[in-house]
Amino acid sequence: MSLLSRDRVVVALEPQAVHAVRPKTNEKRSAAAQVPGLWQDALKEVLAGWTRADLTVVLSNRLVRYVVVPRTAGVSGDAEEATLARHHFTRLHGERSRDWDVRYDRETGLASAIDKSLIEELKNLVRLRSLQPYLMAAFNRLRSRIPAEGAWIVLPEAQATCVALYAKGAWTGVSVSRATGNEAIERERMRMGSAQAPSTVLTPPGNDGYVMAMTAL
Repeated sequence: MSLLSRDRVVVALEPQAVHAVRPKTNEKRSAAAQVPGLWQDALKEVLAGWTRADLTVVLSNRLVRYVVVPRTAGVSGDAEEATLARHHFTRLHGERSRDWDVRYDRETGLASAIDKSLIEELKNLVRLRSLQPYLMAAFNRLRSRIPAEGAWIVLPEAQATCVALYAKGAWTGVSVSRATGNEAIERERMRMGSAQAPSTVLTPPGNDGYVMAMTAL
């Protein structure tokens, strides 16, 4: 069976809930985790009857760590760049980062890290076609709207907001906090020590899990 003929489902995975959308029928389902962080049963619930579907999973920014990796002289090639990205996570988060799967985007300078055990659990439960951090899925959807001077990417969720500044073709800063709206932007501006930043703010049309899932389409 070809990939084009298979059923497809997109899922937004949050610590406290799972949301699923089946694009070909526009059917939507949600289930709450009985204990925050224990999402496995909720995932099984929303996928009932869709067991043969290929799954695209968008991970809540609360389940992903981000770091902007500065350009470093003398570092080149995939192996050296991956080592440098992991070094920054170790410096910020200590030994627990050893259990994270680290990915680095050379073009934009952004590295992301996901707990390896989460990835393995997903692979054991579903036919995983793609796994995308929410920030990256949203950026791919919004990138064509970013002006030359750059923009703030603001991604609200039920209990957190991700604020990222993309300017001059690279990421300048990323944070995930409980702050909302303009407060979240101002906190990131102050953290970066930058009084001058783009005025454009791009954000999805809502903060529910279905909005998160649909960024992957």
